[in-house]
Amino acid sequence: MKKKIQSRSSPTRKSYTFKIGFSLFQRLDKIVQNLTQIKNYEVSKQQWVTEAIKEKTKRDAVQIEKVKAKAEPLKRVTILIDETSQHEIQKQLETLRQSNDPCLTQNSWIIEAIQEKLAREE
Repeated sequence: MKKKIQSRSSPTRKSYTFKIGFSLFQRLDKIVQNLTQIKNYEVSKQQWVTEAIKEKTKRDAVQIEKVKAKAEPLKRVTILIDETSQHEIQKQLETLRQSNDPCLTQNSWIIEAIQEKLAREE
């Protein structure tokens, strides 16, 4: 007899659709199948992803407290980006979003570029 993982979701739920890469989808599908077949758990992708989100929320809460304790004020920086550079950034963001991080923003990409250059030059 299969054990059933209890869903701990709240009574009201909101639908959320997102895209993931094919290889990540295959890994997710495989782990759900393994849990169902090998470990004798009856679990759906919905339940597995919901549990992953809850686990991350708990882990991040600790990290957020650490960040709050040593938070620096944010400073605004304004730069002008030429059309060619803007086009190149957008091309790279598109590729990166398709391959590994669908949430990558232009702002985070630019911050990463700054951090990488600082690491090389300091």
